[in-house]
Amino acid sequence: MFGTQKSHGDEEILRAQDIIEKEIARCPSVEALAHRVAMSRRSFVRRFKGATGNAPRDYLQRVRKTKKLLELMDTRAKVFTKSEMEAAFQHLEGSHWAQLGPYFRGPPGL
Repeated sequence: MFGTQKSHGDEEILRAQDIIEKEIARCPSVEALAHRVAMSRRSFVRRFKGATGNAPRDYLQRVRKTKKLLELMDTRAKVFTKSEMEAAFQHLEGSHWAQLGPYFRGPPGL
């Protein structure tokens, strides 16, 4: 989901990021994530922040918000303006805008 935060090469943290994105509905705790990648909570938090730039709890929150917004847009079948999209998804980076294409309506050529 957040591709630029996955270019760090830390296999355990990449595994944790995949778990977060696939199991966000179950709301995994930081402790459970650390256990699943065979780390202490303290080491996990330190390595996660070093690799992604975010604390695990912040990353969880971003993923949760993004998933909820995508679900909301799907259920409403609404077409959003560029300013609405920018406000709702200001935390997304470049390639992620492509995933939102069906919901974007703006001047031709955008």
